[in-house]
Amino acid sequence: MAAMRLNHHSLYSSLILFVGCSGAFATGAGETRAKYHGGVPLVFTNATPQTMCELHMSFDIDPKFGDNWLAKGGLASGQSIEFKVQPGKYKATWNTCKKASDARYYAGTLIGETGFFVNEQTQLFTYVADNVAPTKRAAPRDYFTMVKFSGQPIGGPPEIAAPPPVVVAPDHVAKADPKKPATDKLDTRDLIDRKARVSKKKIKPSLGRGHDLADSKVMYRQRSK
Repeated sequence: MAAMRLNHHSLYSSLILFVGCSGAFATGAGETRAKYHGGVPLVFTNATPQTMCELHMSFDIDPKFGDNWLAKGGLASGQSIEFKVQPGKYKATWNTCKKASDARYYAGTLIGETGFFVNEQTQLFTYVADNVAPTKRAAPRDYFTMVKFSGQPIGGPPEIAAPPPVVVAPDHVAKADPKKPATDKLDTRDLIDRKARVSKKKIKPSLGRGHDLADSKVMYRQRSK
């Protein structure tokens, strides 16, 4: 009878343990996250301007990314979540929440040559290029090895280019006369000094030179006195 009571108590304890574990995995951690559970801290940081809805991650040699590592509500902008994973080389892909069919969202992928190693405490720091510095949204962890995980905009309305700037001439700059020809001839009359005296004295050459074209000799004669 005592043995029966002991077995019943053991069965009840095992059932409680199973239900507790099932509840832990039901909070959003899928099969892939459970498969890669280990002892190395890995912090995933959302420094993008939108809520992060999906993170898929697995070993680089695994042909699939696996299911979503994030909970159903996602990860808000500026927030981080910490996992404990097995050491190794990983590939990963993430995307922010897509609210409508024509809405813009962000996504990023590290795979193959861009895959990353997690052998010590690591921070996956996701960000996009916009007018706000990523560190303004989320703080990096200096004591972690940082993996910069950038993303690109997907979909949404096309960006409208800014119109070219209008250059306005200052008031002191003379405006062009539309009736005046674009190319004016240079008037050199203003460059001549009409008051300058012109010498009438003839200047004799210092040497007279004659050429003998037959034998290519050059002859010089003295200046006449």
